[in-house]
Amino acid sequence: ELLTGTSSNVSPELGMIGDSVNSATDRLRCFRSAFGAAPARAELPIGEVTNAVEALFGGRSSVQTSLPGNAMSRVMAKTILLTLLCQEKCLPMGGQTSVTADASSFRLHTVTTRLKDCDTLWAIVEGQPAEIDFTPGEVQFPLLADLLQQTDAQLTRSQTEEELTIEVTGLGS
Repeated sequence: ELLTGTSSNVSPELGMIGDSVNSATDRLRCFRSAFGAAPARAELPIGEVTNAVEALFGGRSSVQTSLPGNAMSRVMAKTILLTLLCQEKCLPMGGQTSVTADASSFRLHTVTTRLKDCDTLWAIVEGQPAEIDFTPGEVQFPLLADLLQQTDAQLTRSQTEEELTIEVTGLGS
């Protein structure tokens, strides 16, 4: 704003800087929603959740969302974002994901050219104890496991060589 406010003529370079700043701001909002506190009754506007998904997964992956209403519980949004971060870790070549949700559940379906073997990480999310050291890029898996346990939600996962489907039920509203 300061740079563009000094002149009415915006250069392409300033436009690129502005785009980068906006992208970084959207990514920070996404990470705040995914990794921040999620009070039980707090809600997020659907537009904010959609923007967070687009900011995080724009590029080699595409995510289409079908989310209900004008707002969703912050717990639901956090669970969706953490689940998307987990599934993204398993997509070395990117992919196309659809997210559909209702008041208490959601489904992610991803089609890709190749899935990375993340069974050890998913086992933790699915409630099986595992003795592994997490890297910073894998922290979303134990965080998702904790969130699912706190909310008594259930995650089911099925996959083939080119498809990954994740369903989370029992999140409440």
